[in-house]
Amino acid sequence: MLLAQEGEPAETLRSVVATARRRGMHILHRSQPSDTETGPAVAAVAQRKAWVLLVTPPGLVENKADREATAADTLAHAVREILPVSAPAAVKLADRLLDKLDSLDPALAPHLVTVADAHLADGRLAGAGVLLRESLLRPLPDEVAAELRTRLVHVLVAGGWIAEAITVAQAAPPEQGQHDGGRDDARAALAFALSLRDPERAALQAAEPTLSGAAAAVTTSTLAGSAWRRGDAARAMRLARQAVTIADDSAPPVWRMLVRLAYARKLMSGGRYTEADGHIEQATGELSCPGAPSVYAPAPAISRAELLMRTGNLEQALELAEAALRTAREMDAGLLLPLGHAVLAEASLRIGDLDRSRWHAQLPDKPRAAGRPRLWPVHPEWIRVRIAAELHGPQHAARLFAAEHTDLVTYGPLLLDEPGAAVWLTRLGIAAGDDGLTGQTLTAVERLAQRNPQSHRLSVAACHARGLREKDVTVLRWAAAEHPDPWDQAGALEDLGARLAAPPAADLIEAARRYQSALCLFERIGAVRDSERVRGRLRRLGQEPVPIRQGQSLWRGFSETECLIALLVSQGLTNHQVASRVSLSAHTVNYHLRKMFRKVGVNSRVELARLVNEAGRDSLAIPCASRALP
Repeated sequence: MLLAQEGEPAETLRSVVATARRRGMHILHRSQPSDTETGPAVAAVAQRKAWVLLVTPPGLVENKADREATAADTLAHAVREILPVSAPAAVKLADRLLDKLDSLDPALAPHLVTVADAHLADGRLAGAGVLLRESLLRPLPDEVAAELRTRLVHVLVAGGWIAEAITVAQAAPPEQGQHDGGRDDARAALAFALSLRDPERAALQAAEPTLSGAAAAVTTSTLAGSAWRRGDAARAMRLARQAVTIADDSAPPVWRMLVRLAYARKLMSGGRYTEADGHIEQATGELSCPGAPSVYAPAPAISRAELLMRTGNLEQALELAEAALRTAREMDAGLLLPLGHAVLAEASLRIGDLDRSRWHAQLPDKPRAAGRPRLWPVHPEWIRVRIAAELHGPQHAARLFAAEHTDLVTYGPLLLDEPGAAVWLTRLGIAAGDDGLTGQTLTAVERLAQRNPQSHRLSVAACHARGLREKDVTVLRWAAAEHPDPWDQAGALEDLGARLAAPPAADLIEAARRYQSALCLFERIGAVRDSERVRGRLRRLGQEPVPIRQGQSLWRGFSETECLIALLVSQGLTNHQVASRVSLSAHTVNYHLRKMFRKVGVNSRVELARLVNEAGRDSLAIPCASRALP
């Protein structure tokens, strides 16, 4: 079998060779093994500078039927050996294995699971779904049918087709013909699908005494989500942490990953970013474990992008979310698409790109309208309200929010997921002259804070909102010092500056200092629009904002991508030429350039190029830049 003839990269086949050596396999240096070299099934061959993978039977076979069976066994073994090294290479072998399973001997039926696993590991959800459906039409041993059915449920859930996933999961009792691990995985798959479509049914399953392992982890995580939606953050955190513990003890990698990410999102909402980072890192590691299907592979990257956004690394968040969303689209992982769009909408809004934010904020609602749920709650309506405030003013935005949230009950999930929303809504109510909105928001966030005294971020948000309404400088000063989120902290500093600058007891010097601190934070996280607003406040006080280049690097606040774009622009490359060098679209390059112009106070590519050349290209300090140039 010559994988090199099918375009397999040499580096991949070197990895196969290394794997073969570690496992005691023969490494041959000719196209055919000698009579004495029959041992293991897989051998790697280097011949005429091309890497060749040979699949050879371990001995002589007497008849054609036995030869076919032996060939299938050998191919299946090869697929399993190569899968951890190269999923695309394993798929090529798996497709050849599938050809040998057309007239299926019941003894070879388990190889259908091997073929499906190869396609799943390669992220081929559509192809894997077709393969699994067709395989389930065959007469199969109960255990094989059950394993294929569970994998089909994963494919359907990842694609967002929850109703069909539940139908497939309930087609046969999970206990039928499965070993203990298979039964647990099947139970977990059904519980997960039900939790997405019917949380109450999933909650009832959690009370069944027979549930254990993966199924218990999934249903416990579902109960955590239910408690979170009811506003009981303490119970939600306790259950989410318990779900992680249960999964770590005995669950397969996919369930360990999913329950850990669900816990990490709650930690992020509470401002516990270091803990969230550790859980996201561990969830990412689960993807490399044996038997981990890649149907949810973009989920850790989307969670990482959200963490980067919340901690003020907006450029990195945008790049990672775009890459994860592209992977989810290629896989047709409809369950994950709304999450990627929500992160991109929020990060784009924070940066100040309203058009891009509005486009992404429209998309998370489309799958729900088509009956396809989201893996985790997102709040695109909250992003649309803030865009409306920027484009049409506070009164229009207040009316839009009132249409979405008619009572205090609907505030809970939003304020728990985004405690900073309470502060922003209080500002909106004050600016719009809407005392009802201001009072309702303050009541909602203070109730949540009282119910969840362990949530420091929620307590700070409640105090910040009250300080705004009551114009209390002391409370605002405390909030500015206590906010764990850099975005919220910058906002608190700006609010404090505004209160200090207000008559009758204005302290303009202190107000200017607070504004300057807010400006530094907004600039550090790349919030261009907010930075411009604070600069305007400083100028109205008669103070000139401290330029970025004064006392610090000209390029402070530039991401590595932006530095590389600036370097290429300084060499006279067009946007299309720059795009090809940095593997982005010309539209995205233009978007980066607009932000870069604002950061250094220029209006054109010519002025940017002049700054680069005046400061010297070495000032960009990007080690990878020279490698990207001709």
